[in-house]
Amino acid sequence: MRHFVIFIFLIALLGTDTPTFGQDAMSVWDTSGVKVDGQIKEWPSFFRFYISGAKFQFDFYNDSSNLYLCIKAVDLEAQNRLMHSGVDLWFDPTGKKKHKIGITFPMKLEGAPGDLPRRQRTSDPSGEPSEKSRAQRLREHVLFAQASMKVTGMIDVKEPEIPLQNKYGIDIAYDWDSLNILAIEYKIPLSLIYQHHILPSDLNNPMGLGIVVGAMETAQQQHTNSQGSQQGGNGGQRGGMQSGMGGGGRGGGGGRGGGSSQNNLANDRFSADSGEQKVWLKVHWETKPPSTF
Repeated sequence: MRHFVIFIFLIALLGTDTPTFGQDAMSVWDTSGVKVDGQIKEWPSFFRFYISGAKFQFDFYNDSSNLYLCIKAVDLEAQNRLMHSGVDLWFDPTGKKKHKIGITFPMKLEGAPGDLPRRQRTSDPSGEPSEKSRAQRLREHVLFAQASMKVTGMIDVKEPEIPLQNKYGIDIAYDWDSLNILAIEYKIPLSLIYQHHILPSDLNNPMGLGIVVGAMETAQQQHTNSQGSQQGGNGGQRGGMQSGMGGGGRGGGGGRGGGSSQNNLANDRFSADSGEQKVWLKVHWETKPPSTF
Protein backbone atom coordinates (compact mmCIF):
# COMPACT_ATOMS: atom_id res chain seq x y z
CA MET A 1 0.00 0.00 0.00
CA ARG A 2 1.38 3.39 -0.97
CA HIS A 3 2.61 5.54 1.85
CA PHE A 4 0.58 8.74 1.94
CA VAL A 5 1.91 12.00 3.32
CA ILE A 6 -0.26 14.86 4.50
CA PHE A 7 1.05 18.14 3.18
CA ILE A 8 0.48 21.44 4.96
CA PHE A 9 0.01 24.69 3.06
CA LEU A 10 3.07 26.86 3.59
CA ILE A 11 3.16 30.61 3.09
CA ALA A 12 6.62 32.18 3.08
CA LEU A 13 6.67 35.89 3.89
CA LEU A 14 9.63 36.94 1.76
CA GLY A 15 11.27 40.21 2.58
CA THR A 16 10.22 40.13 6.24
CA ASP A 17 11.94 38.87 9.37
CA THR A 18 11.89 35.09 9.31
CA PRO A 19 12.49 32.56 12.09
CA THR A 20 15.78 30.72 12.58
CA PHE A 21 14.21 27.50 11.30
CA GLY A 22 12.60 27.06 7.89
CA GLN A 23 9.05 25.85 7.36
CA ASP A 24 8.47 22.14 7.78
CA ALA A 25 8.30 19.98 4.65
CA MET A 26 8.31 16.22 4.25
CA SER A 27 10.58 14.47 1.79
CA VAL A 28 9.39 11.39 -0.13
CA TRP A 29 11.36 8.18 -0.57
CA ASP A 30 12.54 7.69 -4.14
CA THR A 31 10.79 4.53 -5.32
CA SER A 32 11.02 5.32 -9.05
CA GLY A 33 14.80 5.35 -9.36
CA VAL A 34 15.40 8.94 -10.48
CA LYS A 35 17.75 9.14 -13.44
CA VAL A 36 19.26 12.61 -13.65
CA ASP A 37 18.95 13.36 -17.36
CA GLY A 38 16.58 16.33 -17.63
CA GLN A 39 13.70 13.96 -18.45
CA ILE A 40 11.27 14.10 -15.57
CA LYS A 41 9.24 10.98 -16.23
CA GLU A 42 10.11 9.73 -12.73
CA TRP A 43 8.55 12.84 -11.16
CA PRO A 44 4.85 13.53 -10.59
CA SER A 45 2.99 15.69 -13.08
CA PHE A 46 1.97 17.91 -10.15
CA PHE A 47 4.87 19.23 -8.07
CA ARG A 48 4.23 19.96 -4.40
CA PHE A 49 5.96 23.34 -4.14
CA TYR A 50 5.61 26.56 -6.14
CA ILE A 51 7.49 29.85 -5.87
CA SER A 52 5.08 32.32 -7.40
CA GLY A 53 7.58 35.21 -7.31
CA ALA A 54 9.86 33.28 -9.67
CA LYS A 55 7.07 31.28 -11.36
CA PHE A 56 8.51 27.80 -11.05
CA GLN A 57 7.64 24.52 -9.32
CA PHE A 58 9.95 22.17 -7.46
CA ASP A 59 9.88 18.89 -5.60
CA PHE A 60 12.36 16.58 -3.89
CA TYR A 61 12.89 12.94 -2.89
CA ASN A 62 15.51 11.10 -0.93
CA ASP A 63 16.84 7.62 -0.39
CA SER A 64 19.46 6.37 2.06
CA SER A 65 22.29 8.03 0.12
CA ASN A 66 21.07 11.00 -1.95
CA LEU A 67 18.82 14.01 -2.15
CA TYR A 68 17.02 14.36 -5.50
CA LEU A 69 15.53 17.73 -6.42
CA CYS A 70 13.78 18.90 -9.57
CA ILE A 71 12.83 22.39 -10.72
CA LYS A 72 10.22 22.77 -13.46
CA ALA A 73 9.41 26.01 -15.29
CA VAL A 74 6.65 26.28 -17.89
CA ASP A 75 6.74 30.05 -18.41
CA LEU A 76 9.45 31.22 -20.83
CA GLU A 77 10.27 34.32 -18.80
CA ALA A 78 10.70 32.13 -15.71
CA GLN A 79 13.05 29.88 -17.68
CA ASN A 80 15.04 32.89 -18.82
CA ARG A 81 15.33 34.10 -15.25
CA LEU A 82 16.49 30.72 -13.94
CA MET A 83 19.11 30.29 -16.65
CA HIS A 84 20.48 33.84 -16.42
CA SER A 85 19.93 35.08 -12.85
CA GLY A 86 21.18 31.86 -11.27
CA VAL A 87 19.98 29.54 -8.50
CA ASP A 88 21.67 28.88 -5.15
CA LEU A 89 20.81 25.71 -3.24
CA TRP A 90 21.85 25.80 0.42
CA PHE A 91 21.95 22.79 2.75
CA ASP A 92 22.14 23.09 6.53
CA PRO A 93 22.45 19.70 8.29
CA THR A 94 21.54 21.36 11.61
CA GLY A 95 18.07 22.11 10.26
CA LYS A 96 18.62 25.86 10.40
CA LYS A 97 19.37 28.44 7.69
CA LYS A 98 23.14 28.71 7.43
CA HIS A 99 24.72 29.65 4.10
CA LYS A 100 27.80 27.42 4.45
CA ILE A 101 27.20 24.34 2.28
CA GLY A 102 25.72 24.85 -1.14
CA ILE A 103 25.61 24.46 -4.89
CA THR A 104 25.09 27.13 -7.52
CA PHE A 105 23.35 26.00 -10.69
CA PRO A 106 22.36 27.51 -13.01
CA MET A 107 25.18 30.01 -12.70
CA LYS A 108 24.52 33.72 -13.06
CA LEU A 109 25.21 34.80 -16.65
CA GLU A 110 26.19 38.22 -17.87
CA GLY A 111 25.32 38.86 -21.47
CA ALA A 112 22.52 38.91 -23.99
CA PRO A 113 19.52 37.01 -22.59
CA GLY A 114 17.50 34.53 -24.58
CA ASP A 115 14.37 36.58 -23.98
CA LEU A 116 13.36 40.07 -22.92
CA PRO A 117 10.94 41.07 -20.19
CA ARG A 118 7.49 42.06 -21.37
CA ARG A 119 8.01 45.72 -20.63
CA GLN A 120 10.76 45.84 -23.27
CA ARG A 121 8.81 44.22 -26.08
CA THR A 122 7.23 46.07 -28.92
CA SER A 123 3.52 46.80 -28.77
CA ASP A 124 3.16 45.38 -32.27
CA PRO A 125 2.58 41.62 -31.94
CA SER A 126 3.66 41.05 -35.53
CA GLY A 127 7.10 42.41 -34.67
CA GLU A 128 7.69 40.01 -31.78
CA PRO A 129 9.52 36.70 -32.22
CA SER A 130 7.41 33.60 -31.77
CA GLU A 131 7.41 31.60 -28.54
CA LYS A 132 9.22 28.80 -30.33
CA SER A 133 11.96 31.06 -31.66
CA ARG A 134 12.47 32.72 -28.27
CA ALA A 135 12.74 29.31 -26.61
CA GLN A 136 15.28 28.22 -29.22
CA ARG A 137 17.29 31.40 -28.67
CA LEU A 138 17.39 30.72 -24.94
CA ARG A 139 18.60 27.14 -25.47
CA GLU A 140 21.34 28.22 -27.82
CA HIS A 141 22.52 30.94 -25.45
CA VAL A 142 22.89 28.67 -22.41
CA LEU A 143 24.00 25.44 -24.13
CA PHE A 144 27.72 26.01 -23.59
CA ALA A 145 27.53 28.70 -20.90
CA GLN A 146 25.73 26.46 -18.38
CA ALA A 147 28.06 23.46 -18.28
CA SER A 148 29.37 23.59 -14.71
CA MET A 149 28.32 24.28 -11.13
CA LYS A 150 29.89 26.13 -8.23
CA VAL A 151 30.31 24.24 -4.95
CA THR A 152 30.65 25.90 -1.54
CA GLY A 153 31.59 24.34 1.79
CA MET A 154 31.73 20.67 0.79
CA ILE A 155 35.07 19.62 2.22
CA ASP A 156 35.48 16.58 -0.03
CA VAL A 157 35.09 18.70 -3.19
CA LYS A 158 38.47 20.27 -3.85
CA GLU A 159 37.58 22.47 -6.82
CA PRO A 160 35.31 25.54 -6.49
CA GLU A 161 33.75 24.84 -9.91
CA ILE A 162 33.12 21.36 -11.33
CA PRO A 163 31.33 19.82 -14.35
CA LEU A 164 27.66 18.85 -14.12
CA GLN A 165 28.73 15.19 -14.08
CA ASN A 166 31.77 14.62 -11.89
CA LYS A 167 33.70 12.22 -9.68
CA TYR A 168 32.06 13.47 -6.48
CA GLY A 169 28.64 12.03 -7.27
CA ILE A 170 26.86 15.37 -7.64
CA ASP A 171 24.81 15.13 -10.80
CA ILE A 172 22.87 17.87 -12.58
CA ALA A 173 21.04 17.83 -15.93
CA TYR A 174 18.62 20.20 -17.62
CA ASP A 175 16.46 19.86 -20.69
CA TRP A 176 13.37 21.11 -22.49
CA ASP A 177 10.53 18.89 -23.66
CA SER A 178 8.43 19.11 -26.82
CA LEU A 179 6.19 21.69 -25.11
CA ASN A 180 9.22 23.86 -24.24
CA ILE A 181 8.95 23.07 -20.52
CA LEU A 182 12.30 23.37 -18.75
CA ALA A 183 13.34 20.80 -16.14
CA ILE A 184 16.50 20.97 -13.99
CA GLU A 185 17.35 17.82 -12.02
CA TYR A 186 19.84 17.55 -9.16
CA LYS A 187 21.32 14.59 -7.28
CA ILE A 188 23.37 15.50 -4.21
CA PRO A 189 25.02 12.83 -2.04
CA LEU A 190 23.93 13.20 1.56
CA SER A 191 27.49 12.45 2.67
CA LEU A 192 28.62 15.74 1.09
CA ILE A 193 25.91 17.63 2.97
CA TYR A 194 26.56 15.98 6.34
CA GLN A 195 30.34 15.89 5.75
CA HIS A 196 30.66 12.24 6.78
CA HIS A 197 29.59 8.79 5.69
CA ILE A 198 25.82 8.91 5.99
CA LEU A 199 24.30 6.97 8.90
CA PRO A 200 20.66 5.87 9.24
CA SER A 201 20.39 8.09 12.33
CA ASP A 202 21.22 11.17 10.23
CA LEU A 203 17.85 10.85 8.53
CA ASN A 204 16.09 11.20 11.86
CA ASN A 205 17.03 14.87 12.02
CA PRO A 206 15.73 17.55 9.62
CA MET A 207 17.90 19.48 7.17
CA GLY A 208 17.58 23.13 6.22
CA LEU A 209 17.06 23.59 2.46
CA GLY A 210 17.38 27.07 1.00
CA ILE A 211 16.56 28.03 -2.59
CA VAL A 212 17.65 31.47 -3.77
CA VAL A 213 16.85 32.79 -7.24
CA GLY A 214 18.76 35.87 -8.37
CA ALA A 215 17.07 39.16 -9.20
CA MET A 216 16.02 39.89 -12.76
CA GLU A 217 18.19 42.45 -14.50
CA THR A 218 16.67 45.83 -15.33
CA ALA A 219 16.35 46.92 -18.94
CA GLN A 220 19.42 49.13 -18.56
CA GLN A 221 21.47 46.31 -17.04
CA GLN A 222 20.47 43.95 -19.82
CA HIS A 223 21.41 46.55 -22.44
CA THR A 224 24.78 47.23 -20.78
CA ASN A 225 25.60 43.54 -20.31
CA SER A 226 24.49 42.75 -23.83
CA GLN A 227 26.90 45.34 -25.20
CA GLY A 228 29.69 43.99 -22.99
CA SER A 229 28.99 40.45 -24.13
CA GLN A 230 29.12 41.45 -27.79
CA GLN A 231 32.43 43.23 -27.24
CA GLY A 232 33.91 40.40 -25.20
CA GLY A 233 32.66 37.47 -27.25
CA ASN A 234 29.73 35.10 -27.23
CA GLY A 235 28.43 32.95 -24.42
CA GLY A 236 28.22 35.31 -21.45
CA GLN A 237 30.18 35.45 -18.22
CA ARG A 238 29.14 33.71 -15.04
CA GLY A 239 28.94 34.88 -11.48
CA GLY A 240 29.02 32.76 -8.34
CA MET A 241 27.17 32.48 -5.07
CA GLN A 242 25.69 35.58 -3.60
CA SER A 243 26.12 36.03 0.13
CA GLY A 244 27.81 33.61 1.28
CA MET A 245 24.68 29.85 -5.45
CA GLY A 246 23.33 19.51 -19.46
CA GLY A 247 21.77 19.57 -21.58
CA GLY A 248 18.98 20.32 -23.70
CA GLY A 249 14.47 18.95 -22.96
CA ARG A 250 12.20 16.19 -22.45
CA GLY A 251 9.84 16.81 -19.62
CA GLY A 252 6.66 15.02 -18.96
CA GLY A 253 4.32 13.85 -16.32
CA GLY A 254 4.04 10.29 -15.25
CA GLY A 255 5.90 8.71 -12.41
CA ARG A 256 4.30 9.08 -9.05
CA GLY A 257 1.07 10.94 -8.74
CA GLY A 258 1.19 14.26 -6.94
CA GLY A 259 -0.98 15.55 -4.16
CA SER A 260 -4.12 17.60 -4.63
CA SER A 261 -2.63 20.81 -3.27
CA GLN A 262 0.50 22.82 -3.89
CA ASN A 263 2.53 24.76 -1.36
CA ASN A 264 2.94 28.37 -2.49
CA LEU A 265 6.30 29.51 -1.16
CA ALA A 266 6.28 33.11 -2.29
CA ASN A 267 4.76 36.37 -1.21
CA ASP A 268 2.35 37.65 -3.82
CA ARG A 269 3.49 41.21 -3.29
CA PHE A 270 6.59 40.29 -5.30
CA SER A 271 6.11 40.32 -9.06
CA ALA A 272 7.70 37.74 -11.31
CA ASP A 273 10.33 40.24 -12.52
CA SER A 274 11.23 41.65 -9.09
CA GLY A 275 14.23 41.15 -6.87
CA GLU A 276 15.87 38.09 -5.36
CA GLN A 277 13.52 35.29 -4.32
CA LYS A 278 14.45 33.18 -1.30
CA VAL A 279 12.71 30.34 0.53
CA TRP A 280 13.85 28.04 3.32
CA LEU A 281 12.38 24.68 4.20
CA LYS A 282 13.03 22.42 7.17
CA VAL A 283 13.14 19.08 5.37
CA HIS A 284 12.13 15.98 7.30
CA TRP A 285 13.64 12.93 5.64
CA GLU A 286 11.79 9.78 4.74
CA THR A 287 13.79 7.16 6.62
CA LYS A 288 12.78 4.01 4.74
CA PRO A 289 10.89 2.88 1.62
CA PRO A 290 7.10 2.80 1.91
CA SER A 291 5.64 -0.52 2.99
CA THR A 292 4.03 -2.69 0.34
CA PHE A 293 1.48 -5.44 0.88
